[in-house]
Amino acid sequence: MQTIYLDISGDVEFRDPNQHLCVLGMVSCANSRIPQILLKTPLEKNKQITDFFRQHGEFKFSAMRNAKPRVQELLEETLCAIAKEPSLTLYATTMRGKKHEISAYVYTFYSSVEQYGDVSVIADNGSLDEYTHFFRVFDASKDEKRRTVMIGLGDKIVTNTDELTLQFGLKKPEWQIVPIKHERSHDYKGIQIADLIAGAVRRNEELNDSKWFDMISHRVKMLDRDKKLRHP
Repeated sequence: MQTIYLDISGDVEFRDPNQHLCVLGMVSCANSRIPQILLKTPLEKNKQITDFFRQHGEFKFSAMRNAKPRVQELLEETLCAIAKEPSLTLYATTMRGKKHEISAYVYTFYSSVEQYGDVSVIADNGSLDEYTHFFRVFDASKDEKRRTVMIGLGDKIVTNTDELTLQFGLKKPEWQIVPIKHERSHDYKGIQIADLIAGAVRRNEELNDSKWFDMISHRVKMLDRDKKLRHP
């Protein structure tokens, strides 16, 4: 089963939604052990690293970027390791305000989940706590392989499924509801990787600081830049 991890860099609730930039980071992988392997705490006895994890308890971009030199070096090493791991698929999308945030979720889900069969979605409990599931609509009117025609989140996007069915002209639509698990990022390395991705992208987009993003840019698919990845 494919697992998708989500996290957001930037809190739209506490800033001007029209000015403040947020980034949604997403990591998709088939082996849930990979994030655990990539984000192992170094065995070296280094006071800076020990103190950092004693205080924060997880890999977190904003905290690591502002930490002492050895912790920043660990952030660099980790981003490079993530970029080199072929089994991970990395996505990000930028957004401003709640309206754009919702659209960004849809684009992200459509471009990633469309290609998978069974999928599990795990989000940081501060990122997607408004939503309890996402749904997929399949075009089952033909005998060929089912085609995903729509992906959305909870009841925030689709309020009348009959209208959607008519809109797409589906004769035999099939609906798949996938629960979104809300978990503490401390407990899931995949969510922490999503945070690192989102943080590096946001730093690049908002402050033109490309140092961190350059390490992963060749692997990250920017959904808001590629119209082919968006739902029509």
